[in-house]
Amino acid sequence: LIKLYEFNISRNNVRTLHPLAFYNNTALKSIDLSYNLIEVLFKDTFSVLKDLNEVLLSNNRLRVIETKTFMGYPKLRIIDLSNNLITN
Repeated sequence: LIKLYEFNISRNNVRTLHPLAFYNNTALKSIDLSYNLIEVLFKDTFSVLKDLNEVLLSNNRLRVIETKTFMGYPKLRIIDLSNNLITN
């Protein structure tokens, strides 16, 4: 099987991410979801991605990020949430 390490779907008008969206892609290290229309991040969205080191979510419509969404990722170094609608 081919392993996918980088996933870029920026600028694709993505509105939602299913909590199991990356279930079969456990080798992913970098995800670019910037410049989309995502409003909510569920805590299990990235749960199988233990090698994840970069998540780019800038320029979306994020209002809600569930508690513990980014916990349990020892290799995660970059999370870009700039230019969203997060208030607290």
